[in-house]
Amino acid sequence: MNKIKESKSMVEVWKWKEEAYKEVEHLDTKSAALKRLKDSAETVKNIKIKFRNVKK
Repeated sequence: MNKIKESKSMVEVWKWKEEAYKEVEHLDTKSAALKRLKDSAETVKNIKIKFRNVKK
C-alpha cells in the first residue's frame, strides 16, 4: 500500500497524460508525433507567441 499521499497537482498531470495518450493511442508513432506537432503549432498560433531564431 502506498503510504505517500500524491499531490493534487501530480494527480492532475497524470490525468492530462492519460487524456493525451487516449487521443493518439489508435495512431502509429509517426502519425501520433505529427498530430502533436500540428496541435502544438496551432496552440502557438492561437496564443500569438513569436519565436526568434527558430529554424523550420
